[in-house]
Amino acid sequence: MRNLRSVLLALPLSVLVLAGCIDADWEESPRGTRAEPTATGPAVQDEFRTALRRLQAAPYRFTADSELTVATRITATGVHDPKAHRIARTYRVTGDDPLQAIVIGDDSYSRINDSEPWQHSSVGTFATVTGFDQKDPTGLARFAENVTSVERTGAHAYRGSFVLPKRSRYLPLGIPALEMTARSAGDFIAATDQQGNIASIGTVVRTPDLTFVMTTKFSDHGKTVTIARPKNITG
Repeated sequence: MRNLRSVLLALPLSVLVLAGCIDADWEESPRGTRAEPTATGPAVQDEFRTALRRLQAAPYRFTADSELTVATRITATGVHDPKAHRIARTYRVTGDDPLQAIVIGDDSYSRINDSEPWQHSSVGTFATVTGFDQKDPTGLARFAENVTSVERTGAHAYRGSFVLPKRSRYLPLGIPALEMTARSAGDFIAATDQQGNIASIGTVVRTPDLTFVMTTKFSDHGKTVTIARPKNITG
């Protein structure tokens, strides 16, 4: 059985990079073509930020797929209930066993793979070791604060830019793991559903040596979710 610290140190992965500014002319998707904007300006930026705030105010589910290096990929699924202060995530880093974490109020529960017991700790301990942000566990609030420009490219599509302050860690959205050692910038594309809810956000950050491509999808906006205290707990 792994001890608590070894489990916590695996949640989440911290990637330290020296980042530079990215190309301004990012394609509409990492493999696609760039669309012309249909609307720009402060009103569009406010519209997008309002959609982000609405997403953060009610329960939702998410999936994340992030290519951090050629050999390092993080995939994740999770559910977050912001008002209840509860979040559950399962994710996998390339080459490692699946990692699971549940936070309910001031308590956290972590384990590596389904065969081991859950290890309990306070959220304070969990945050100290992993960098977990109880107020913004999926990084959405910090992302919204750092968006610098937004254009609408379709009825349900946006693109824009954001900054990453030095030592910031809010990407990938859903499972923040990428820590920058210098101030940097990135580009994003986003899509909303027919009700105007955020359905997906794709981000790209380029450094002189690496390109980080991250996509997070959101679903079940505002629907009731159950995040319960697990069984088989130690610690």
